[in-house]
Amino acid sequence: MDLGSALLLLPTGLAVGILGGFFGLGGGVLLIPALTLAIGSQPQLYQTTSFVVGACVAAASLPRHRRAKAIVKPVVWRTIIASLPAGVLLSLASNSVSSRAFEVAFACFLVYVAGYEIVSFRRASHHADNEHAPTPPLAWRCPAIGVAIGSLSGLLGIGGGTVAVPIFRIALKLPIRQAVGTSAATILPTLLLAGATKLASVANGAVADGGAPVTLSAVATMSLMLAPTAILGAQLGTHLLHRVSPRKAALGFGLLLLVLAARMLGLFG
Repeated sequence: MDLGSALLLLPTGLAVGILGGFFGLGGGVLLIPALTLAIGSQPQLYQTTSFVVGACVAAASLPRHRRAKAIVKPVVWRTIIASLPAGVLLSLASNSVSSRAFEVAFACFLVYVAGYEIVSFRRASHHADNEHAPTPPLAWRCPAIGVAIGSLSGLLGIGGGTVAVPIFRIALKLPIRQAVGTSAATILPTLLLAGATKLASVANGAVADGGAPVTLSAVATMSLMLAPTAILGAQLGTHLLHRVSPRKAALGFGLLLLVLAARMLGLFG
């Protein structure tokens, strides 16, 4: 990696951290496109690095969410017990099953959620203004949500936060701050497990970009360049989330989902 590319990693990590902290999204959905634009295509290296950086972003955002009481703990553990095994099973199945139809379906779901956020922004009674919105029954909803989060993440290879926050908003009607905080706590174990699995594959020489094996040293170098500014950005993004109006945060989330949906549908990038 030349000096110019290395220097680009610093603002890239900061931007990914801010967006990840503010919207609760995993690192990969933001980091991989950013690195591709900044440096060039090395998808396996970027994906492996994104697990490390995504875990750093999620972990860095948790203290602020905890102080703000934005983590709904019953949702976290009831979701995790179902999302982890589903994610492992579907990530294995993704090697032999075409995920394009699921990707298009999920992109349509993101458009629906985005429309919901944008239309609701115009309503003064929008639940995003109520940070103490009642939590619906969790006994069966959270395990089902966990299966959906783990399955879609494993099948599509996207960060759990991209799935978790929209589903928490729609299925559980969580206010935007609670949806983001709960997502960060939920996806951290998934990122750690997926990252450890991916790093083990790299160590065994089973991961390659264009025929050249991805090395642990390359992952470590890129992660060390990205992580400090990503952690700083995550703390800043989380701080901003808990300072701005919930309605405006929900609107921004809806607009971001439109961009992500367009990308998944192949409209650009």
